[in-house]
Amino acid sequence: MNWERIARRTLLFTSLAVTSVLLGTSHVQGSDNVEKLTHCRDNVERSSENRLLFVTTLDGRLSALDVDGVVKWSVPTGPGSLLSSSIHSLELTNNGRMVRMIPSLSGSLYQFDGQTIEAIPITADQLLTASFKFSNDVVISGGKETRSYGISMRTGQVIYECSIGGCQNRTDAIDE
Repeated sequence: MNWERIARRTLLFTSLAVTSVLLGTSHVQGSDNVEKLTHCRDNVERSSENRLLFVTTLDGRLSALDVDGVVKWSVPTGPGSLLSSSIHSLELTNNGRMVRMIPSLSGSLYQFDGQTIEAIPITADQLLTASFKFSNDVVISGGKETRSYGISMRTGQVIYECSIGGCQNRTDAIDE
């Protein structure tokens, strides 16, 4: 046997195995028991007092407003404001010259050396997911953090908070 024929047979077998696994697990038995979420209720009244508008502000607060616009509760989210940047305070060297980074409202980035302003070929948004070699001795890298919260609609108490470091369950503090 030559290697080409072995490779074709291996690829065919792998494709068939994957297809059979996908076909074999494509349905769920009707007899499977699925438990309800512990904090969900089927019999919640549909009155106007249960209708809330959730608003997140740039300072990192999540607030619930009723149909009249009255704040029912407001909780801070961590670790701070939703948007933060230190790029405007960066002073870098560009081949021996000190330069300052300047972000624009459109997301473009510029370098200012005290005399001239030049565009940098990467946006602030792109820096969140990639690194950029700024000069021979400087690489710029950014990042973003995502957090998820479980919050009681009635009281605004945080039930859980999940981040890249894991989840913190706070159900022992709930007074519902």
